[in-house]
Amino acid sequence: MSPADAARVPKKVYLDQNVYGHMLDGGGGDWRKSKVGAVLEAAKQQGTGLVWIGPTHVLETMVATEDARRRDLARTMLEVVDFTRFWHGYELEVVCEFFDFLSHVSPRSVRTRYFLERELRDEPRIWLGALALLALGAPTSTSQADAVRRRKLENRLLHARFATDQNGWVDRMVQAAKGWQTTRQDVFADIDAMSVADIEAEITRLRGEVKRLDKKHYDRLKKDRTVIAAAYGALDVSAALDSAFESPMSLDLTLDTGALVADWPAFQKTAGGRSMPKDVLAAPPEERAFDDNMRVAIIDVAIQVWASHGPLTAGIAYESLLRELQEKLHDRELPTQGVVLDADHAGCLRRVEVFYTEDGLFGTIARELAKVVGERTKGAHTPAVGTSPAELAELLSVAPPA
Repeated sequence: MSPADAARVPKKVYLDQNVYGHMLDGGGGDWRKSKVGAVLEAAKQQGTGLVWIGPTHVLETMVATEDARRRDLARTMLEVVDFTRFWHGYELEVVCEFFDFLSHVSPRSVRTRYFLERELRDEPRIWLGALALLALGAPTSTSQADAVRRRKLENRLLHARFATDQNGWVDRMVQAAKGWQTTRQDVFADIDAMSVADIEAEITRLRGEVKRLDKKHYDRLKKDRTVIAAAYGALDVSAALDSAFESPMSLDLTLDTGALVADWPAFQKTAGGRSMPKDVLAAPPEERAFDDNMRVAIIDVAIQVWASHGPLTAGIAYESLLRELQEKLHDRELPTQGVVLDADHAGCLRRVEVFYTEDGLFGTIARELAKVVGERTKGAHTPAVGTSPAELAELLSVAPPA
């Protein structure tokens, strides 16, 4: 695409969750009458920008406690995206990038993308349908809303626990990431057994015990943050694969682990990284391709090496989380409950040209991560970040709001 053609294509715009509430309130119930809404409408009319939303927007709308507010937020989102424009989300983005890595290592290892492409097509439709039901006033599933609320509380509890031993937490996290120290034990079993009331009580108690992150560990976290983000982010692909390939045998039909093992030495020779396990190398080809334990071991090695090559979307999502944790805990504060969902939002920087938030700290972090995306893509994709209506107008080449 020539620069002239690119200039005629509307920029993809992504709004942080809080912006939709601000538009509703700023426009007296009509988002178009708000300053940001006026900018977005002008950009759409002039063909300079169109807004996209993603699964995390729907999840956060779902947990709104007031029925009218939830309905109005859902309606606003649907109207802003013209009932159509929906990003497939963080999980599928991570799977796509992992498959790109596997294809680079061994073009034969990804037999087909049929099942993945089906998910990329169907997931936006399902989420849009759910949002439409919310906009119509359909009652939110109590179990689904409670699950999202609980996830946010559980993450806040983890952060509160970190905050009482911040320096030790940084040391352990760096050690685990650099040494790839993983476990198959259920490390969250104690939290899973807690009631919501128990979680809230422990958070309240721990808030008074928050310690300041000292300069040595602040600097260490800053220095090793990218390595930590890559390691923890790469591990997300395991859960993402389970979610995307729920149909029986869909992942087996998609990936040829036997071919991946066969082509691994040539890749390793040029790119480095660990070898496949000895029992995998000693196994006959049919076992490498069809034995479940073998397949898990092979994919685990691929994930570890992928982490060392810096997964982009997963990396920037965890960088967002770590940067906010670093700043908040350094000031002896706990991050908000939504910090993990902010990380999911940050993952969209890989796909959009303009990211807009009215959260000052998140905006600062997003600007830094946008630079990372530009560097990693060698300038092919460098998103811009705005934090005020006037700045958004400038990014979309429309007149600033009155």
